[in-house]
Amino acid sequence: METLKTYLDNNGLTYQAFGKLIGVGESTVCRYLRGQRMPSRETMFRIQRATQGDVPASCWDIGE
Repeated sequence: METLKTYLDNNGLTYQAFGKLIGVGESTVCRYLRGQRMPSRETMFRIQRATQGDVPASCWDIGE
């Protein structure tokens, strides 16, 4: 399992490019990585699909 930051670095993806893949802006991706914002449940699954499971929805501490 990879973190989102590691995944982006290993795959040479910019925040902007990844944001387009999952339907959010570059600044939103940056906020996810800084821990300033938590992705919605739907976005967590979009991240999981976009990374082909390398960054699973379960890696986000949603406190449930």
